[in-house]
Amino acid sequence: MTQNEDEATKELLRRFKEYHCEDSLAELFAKYKPLVIRAINSFHFRTLDRDDLLQEAYIICCSTALSYNQTTTKATYGCYFKASLYNRLTTLKREETANKRMGNVLAVPLDSICGDDDSFISENTFSELEAKIALEQVMAKMPRQINVFGK
Repeated sequence: MTQNEDEATKELLRRFKEYHCEDSLAELFAKYKPLVIRAINSFHFRTLDRDDLLQEAYIICCSTALSYNQTTTKATYGCYFKASLYNRLTTLKREETANKRMGNVLAVPLDSICGDDDSFISENTFSELEAKIALEQVMAKMPRQINVFGK
């Protein structure tokens, strides 16, 4: 980053912190958007689309712009933003691949199985007799001595 670009970033950060100028934040985000796109492309999310990830990156840009302190930090804002962005994307990926959420990742929408017509439902529904037989089989497997009153 050249000296002029660094000064421009400092000015955008100053305007955003002092005046909460949305235009400054949008300009700052636009400046780092290629970095954001590369970061997003390095992860392969199944449950989050590109717009969700861009929104997450925008939120990270806002929070890092507010928390970045030019006087005490030796790192540039770009390095600070990049580290925060990769940390957040790693957290999102970890949450997506958690064992308790594997059902969400592996789930297939019912519409993709059924299609638009009702043929799937009519082909796969139980008749009343079949439902009664299935219910009787389940009830036969239940313990015989179910007593609600504890006798």
